[in-house]
Amino acid sequence: MKYLFFIFFPFFITTCCPPESNSIRVMNFNIRYDTETDGVNKWDNRKSFVLKVIQDFNPDLLGTQEAMKSQVDYLSSNLTEYHSIGTNNCDCREQYDSLLFVKKTRYKILEERHFWLSTTPHIPFTDDFAKSSPRASLGPRTMSCVEILDKIDNYTLFFCNTHWNGDVLSNEQSADLTKQIFAQYGKKVNILIGDFNEFPFNYNTWPQTPDWIATRQSHAYDTLMSFMIDGFKQLYPNNTQSSGCGWDLTCPIWDNDYRIDWILHNKNVHTQESKILIERRPNGIPVSDHFPVISILEVVNED
Repeated sequence: MKYLFFIFFPFFITTCCPPESNSIRVMNFNIRYDTETDGVNKWDNRKSFVLKVIQDFNPDLLGTQEAMKSQVDYLSSNLTEYHSIGTNNCDCREQYDSLLFVKKTRYKILEERHFWLSTTPHIPFTDDFAKSSPRASLGPRTMSCVEILDKIDNYTLFFCNTHWNGDVLSNEQSADLTKQIFAQYGKKVNILIGDFNEFPFNYNTWPQTPDWIATRQSHAYDTLMSFMIDGFKQLYPNNTQSSGCGWDLTCPIWDNDYRIDWILHNKNVHTQESKILIERRPNGIPVSDHFPVISILEVVNED
C-alpha cells in the first residue's frame, strides 16, 4: 500500500540510521478511539496505517491517547519491542487514554504512576475539577507516568503522557496538578507529552479574535512553561499548522499556532528537531483525527 506523505517543514527526520546515544526519539499520537460510528474511518480501516506511522519513525518513547482495549491489544501485539504502560481511565468503559510505550532495549522500568486529573489524583476514576463547559463531562482524565533508567547513558528520566478535556477551568487545574506532580516526582530529565486540548498561547498575549479562540483564554500554558519548554514553538514561533484536523481532506493552514498536541521537556533537554507528521491514507483521509507529533531530543545536562 502506498502512503501520501506531506511535509510542511524544511528538514527531514531520518528513520534509517541509529540515533546518537543521548538523543531521544519521541512521538505523541492521538489515535482516535475505536467506534463503528466512524464508518470509513473506523479503527479496522486505519490500524495498519497507524502502526506503520509508528514503526517508520521508530520512537524510543511513544504516547497515545484515546486507545480502547482492542486498540491497546493490537498495538501491544505488534510493538513487542516496547513496554506498554497505562491504566483504564474510566470505570464506565475500557479506555486507556494516556498510554505509554517505552523501548525495552533502551530503558529499564523503575516505577510507574497513574494520576487522575482531579483534587484526589491518586483515587481512580475521580473527576471533580471545576468545569465551565459541557465538553468537560466526557469522563475522568488521566496522566500516566513512568520513571525509567536509560541503559545506554545511565540516567533516570520521568516520562508522562496526558489528555486534558479542553475546558478552560479544568485545563488550568490540570496544569497546576501537573506542575505539582513533576515537582514531587520529576528527575533531572523530564518529558511531558499529550493531547492538551489547549492552545500554546500566554494569557497576556492571547489572541482576541476569532471568538472561538478568545473565549478559551487560559493560564494553563503559562503554568506549564514555568517548568517545561515547548521545543516545537522555539523552532517554529510562527507555525500555523494545526495538529488536529478531524477527518478533513485539506487540513487548512490557520492564521495562528493552534497546535493542541505537544512534546514538552525540562531545561536539561534540547529539541534538535520536531514536526507535525501530515500522514494520510491512500484515500486522502488522515490516519487519525489528530496528526502525530514527533521530536528528536538531546540530553544536554544530566547532572
